[in-house]
Amino acid sequence: MKYKLTLSKVKELKDKLENGIYSDNKDIQKWNSIKAKEKREIDIKTIRILKDKKSQLLVEIYLLLQEANLKSSPEDTKPNAYYIKQLSEFKREKEMLMSLNTTDGLVKDKSRTIKHEAFIKSSEVTENLRYLESKIQKIEQKLNLFNNTQTITIDIDSDLEYLLK
Repeated sequence: MKYKLTLSKVKELKDKLENGIYSDNKDIQKWNSIKAKEKREIDIKTIRILKDKKSQLLVEIYLLLQEANLKSSPEDTKPNAYYIKQLSEFKREKEMLMSLNTTDGLVKDKSRTIKHEAFIKSSEVTENLRYLESKIQKIEQKLNLFNNTQTITIDIDSDLEYLLK
């Protein structure tokens, strides 16, 4: 059946599919080989059929999301994919700065004093983190608006419609 969904809903569906496939794989691995007289608690054949449907839908969703993200908002000239990558780069820089050792000056270490020289000082890190956080928030707002207003039509097998709830 065809459904018209916002990109936000499609992303939720993508996450459910990924988690479902992971869970299905775990169940198949757990129950594939059992002692001859034991009863298998799951129907592996049915799970594999559903897992294949989930995998196919997941591939279709990735393609639809990629196509949608190559579009731009009406007030923008850059595609959404640009902002997704930019957000990723800002977050990577933020993570690096947050883990940066900014020790500078004399530091007493047990019985001796060691002089440290930080190229990027703590105050510069703090300033850069504020700037990055501001940029991250703006891009996240832009992406959320895009994801909540853009829709795509997707065909979902009746066996998988429960994932929409």
